[in-house]
Amino acid sequence: MTMKFARGKRSFGYCDRCYWQYPSGDLTWQVVDQKSTGAKVCPTCNDQDQPQLQLGKYPINDPVALLNPRPDSNPGRGLFGWAPVGNDATLMVSAVGTAYIKPL
Repeated sequence: MTMKFARGKRSFGYCDRCYWQYPSGDLTWQVVDQKSTGAKVCPTCNDQDQPQLQLGKYPINDPVALLNPRPDSNPGRGLFGWAPVGNDATLMVSAVGTAYIKPL
């Protein structure tokens, strides 16, 4: 024989985290890593289950290399490179300005 419980429409309960009084219907079970911790908490204290803690739940395929790559083989197209020793084509020029500090 199963025991029946009252509905508790007007009952109050206390949050297990902040200990404030709330209607019993507003308290929810705290869930961590898709498992209930057994604590009933208010909507303010309820933390959403963090998806980063659920590693292995979804299969992840993150390939790094390409299967038959076709790199650019045109040697005439180069990129700017800075070689500070003896290369005039890569001369780099900079200037320094003056900073003024206004006293308080």
